[in-house]
Amino acid sequence: MEENKKTLINNIEETAETEEQAAAIELTDTLEAPETDETARENVPEESETEDRPTGEDDLEDEATDTDKESKQYGLPADHPEMGELRERIEKRKKEKKKKQRHFRTWVYVTAFAFMALVFGFFFSISGFFTVDSIEVEGNEHYTYEEILNISHAVPGRNLIYNTNKKEIVSYLEQNPYIKSAEVRRKLPSTIVIVVKERKERMAFMYDGDYLVMDGGGILLRKTRNRPQTTLVEGLIVNKIKLGEKIGTEDKDKTNKAINLIKSTSAADLYFVKLDVSDIKRVKAYIYDNLLVRADYDTLMTNINNGHLHQVVESLFKDGIKRGTITFEEDGSASFMPII
Repeated sequence: MEENKKTLINNIEETAETEEQAAAIELTDTLEAPETDETARENVPEESETEDRPTGEDDLEDEATDTDKESKQYGLPADHPEMGELRERIEKRKKEKKKKQRHFRTWVYVTAFAFMALVFGFFFSISGFFTVDSIEVEGNEHYTYEEILNISHAVPGRNLIYNTNKKEIVSYLEQNPYIKSAEVRRKLPSTIVIVVKERKERMAFMYDGDYLVMDGGGILLRKTRNRPQTTLVEGLIVNKIKLGEKIGTEDKDKTNKAINLIKSTSAADLYFVKLDVSDIKRVKAYIYDNLLVRADYDTLMTNINNGHLHQVVESLFKDGIKRGTITFEEDGSASFMPII
């Protein structure tokens, strides 16, 4: 037993010594290796690789290599006369490609931004911020504000952007004979404006005991038992009446001449209480119930348009005369008699 123990101990000691020697040898090699490399490097001349050729040959060789590569790429010799043009074309294509890529990116960004803006705008437009809470009316004289609202059926509470009911409002208004035209405008953020253009009462005909009230173009506005405050036209026989349309008579020429005379008086700041066109050659126009103007149609129209009738009437008013008969001759002369 004791011999075996001694043998085992000897083996362990020998193994330890062998390992220590191997470690020492590796450490020595490691420490000596750098010195050998550095020594070798010191012994090598610094310009050994460049002594045999002049300065700049490396650059020339690099350029030549690049030229050879380009030549192989283009399929032409390096000294070919078209090489320069080919290079320019290649560079131009590269620039155009980059430009297209930039434009594409810009288009993508703009499109994305526009889409987001549309989505945001849509949801914002249907919000309560654009709910109609007030209604304005412009251009009304014959009808009051409340009457225009009732005729148009316009009510608050609708969306100003998508649900103002514009077509229906205009349709309701223009069905009324007094409304010549109508328009609905939006006023941000919550107001609609109704703009109307009304027809004005300019003349009236007697028909079956009633007064047919018309505008300056002969459009029938209403029928009433009470005499309206407008020019009463006599001497015409009515054969067609319909609200909102031009009145029909048996003599269209007389009707048109009566309409023209009334339009002329409005432009000349005159007013006829009554106009009798029974005889176009002897038209009777009453400035007052007791102040009469006589002339044929053409002569009367001429003296209205040139202001002569206005001057005569103004001269009589200055003298306090409001009763009598003014007669215009075809030559333009005027006479006055204090009787009717």
